Order: sequence, then structure tokens, then C-alpha cells
Amino acid sequence: MKAMRFILPLAILLLWSCEKDKDFKYDLDKLIGTRWGIPQVEEVAPGVGNYDQSAPTVFYEDGRVSFGDSRFDTWEVYGSKSLHIFDKKQIWQVISLSENELHVEKLSYPNGNFILRCKYYPMTK
Repeated sequence: MKAMRFILPLAILLLWSCEKDKDFKYDLDKLIGTRWGIPQVEEVAPGVGNYDQSAPTVFYEDGRVSFGDSRFDTWEVYGSKSLHIFDKKQIWQVISLSENELHVEKLSYPNGNFILRCKYYPMTK
């Protein structure tokens, strides 16, 4: 019976996580594992000074994301078109995602203030 108290919540959490990913509008396979280059910034909110231009940005299937070669964070699907980047406290609203481009609008979490809009392109070898 004690095992069921542990297994049941874990199974519910796993099912909920899978459902959340299934609702994501874009193909996660195009996001995960791609070495995205330096962001090409289109618009920056007034008052935003420095912003991260590290490369590559790589999303991993296990929920890690790297910015440059030495900074790691965690991420998850946050909604049908958004990703939550935990330590950065950002929501990335995905405008478009293909093999050749990741177009996002970055918002602060949890208040949703606009930070910047940018495009990432895969790095060439």
C-alpha cells in the first residue's frame, strides 16, 4: 500500500507532463538537440540593458538547456506556444519553429513583461 502512495502520484505527474508536451503547437524534435546560434535581436524593451548573446543555445530532451558552453538551466513546455526557462525566469513565446529558425518573444516570469524578440538560426559547422 505504501508503494501505491508513491507510484500513483508519480504516474499522474508523468501523464500530466506527457499531455502538456502533446499540446505544444510545434514539433519539439526541431527544437531539441539543435545548436542555435547567436540571437538576432529584432526589438528590445525600453530599459533592458544587456541581454544574453551566448551561443550555442541547445535544448535537451531531459529538460536541460545550455547557453554557451558553460551555463545550464532547465526548461519545460509551458503552453501550446511557450517554453518556461526556469533560472532565467523567462517565458519564451514561440512565434515560429522550423529546422532553420527559432523565432521567439522573451517575457519575464511570472509577470509577463516583454524583454525582447529575436530569431535564432542553427549554427553551421
